[in-house]
Amino acid sequence: MLTPGVAHETLLSKRTLQLWAVTFLTCFGIASATAGLIEALFNDPFKPFGAYYLGAALLGCCTIATVRVWPRKSFSRYFPIPGTTITIVVGDLFDQDGHLIIGMNDTFDTDTGSVIAPHSIQGQMLAREYGGDVTWLDEEVEKALRDVPPTHVESRTDRPRGKLARYPVGTVAVIGERHRRFFCVAYSTTDNGHVVHSSLDDLWRSLSEIWKAIRLYGERRTVSVSVLGTGLARISNLPPGDLIRLILISYMAASREAVIADQLRLVIHPPLAANLNLQEIEDFLSAQ
Repeated sequence: MLTPGVAHETLLSKRTLQLWAVTFLTCFGIASATAGLIEALFNDPFKPFGAYYLGAALLGCCTIATVRVWPRKSFSRYFPIPGTTITIVVGDLFDQDGHLIIGMNDTFDTDTGSVIAPHSIQGQMLAREYGGDVTWLDEEVEKALRDVPPTHVESRTDRPRGKLARYPVGTVAVIGERHRRFFCVAYSTTDNGHVVHSSLDDLWRSLSEIWKAIRLYGERRTVSVSVLGTGLARISNLPPGDLIRLILISYMAASREAVIADQLRLVIHPPLAANLNLQEIEDFLSAQ
């Protein structure tokens, strides 16, 4: 759930304060107009209770405005066309049911002992979904990629650690079981010094390929994704809020070609949510 720090920062943002003021003034205007109409029709019934009515109106308007802008840990919108729901959740990606989208690099490295950070999405998948068994995970990834030719195979001299075969950005390895698949997408490249790189073009191309794979293998079940591009493969020219909008736009555009899933769940890790105005994201989703 949202921490007090997240709620405090979001509530005090300029956009949220403006929305609170607009909501308050709108409610107060409606209350004033209603009181004026009742006064004209029923010969000033509020006269003995004017102060009480004013206090109740102010309290009610403040309550409505605060509820309107208070940050929530989740919100959804259903789109009749193309028949899908988008849900925004503040939480842990691996606590979600259904399928998961896992961002990976172009070599599909999995070893948290020497290449992959244990706290990364790949590292958490290995620990939490495969019990730390890197051999098991590698076998599944290799099986998923058996029909995909690599673009290049590094030498062990140039790349002392990690896997040697490089695959095109946008390659998706579908692993896991029917009820819980992992759509592992290479949306970044890793140089031989294990520095991760990605770009806006790489992310957009990868998202397009993800939706195609989910359409084929997801059976329209709920699929969850984190905010790709905010981890070690950070796309520095886009803030997290814009990355979220990009993911949502890509999903909606692809869904209008053909249905992908009954629900896309975009999961925002709590520390990242602390730097986001979730109300703006909810407004963006509502405007689509």
